[in-house]
Amino acid sequence: MAERPPSATDSISERLRLKPGISPSQARFALSNFCLDVFGAAGQDLASVVEFCNDVGSLQMALDTIRSEMKKLHPEKRPDLVAVVREINETDY
Repeated sequence: MAERPPSATDSISERLRLKPGISPSQARFALSNFCLDVFGAAGQDLASVVEFCNDVGSLQMALDTIRSEMKKLHPEKRPDLVAVVREINETDY
């Protein structure tokens, strides 16, 4: 039996991994804006959590939470989150 090619959903978690050398301040800004844009006023809690993240590890945990909420409430916005993470990862030095 031939293996099927990976689909977008198969690799979504890989594409939502923050690189270790990213700019935390850029990541906080981009993720906070994303939360407010996608979730509106309900995204304020998520944006507040992101603002307290000081390192890549805590930002990754916040990103995982954002992804979980988005999967439940706005699954059609996944490509937008992937684009934001790609932009953040471009700040990797």
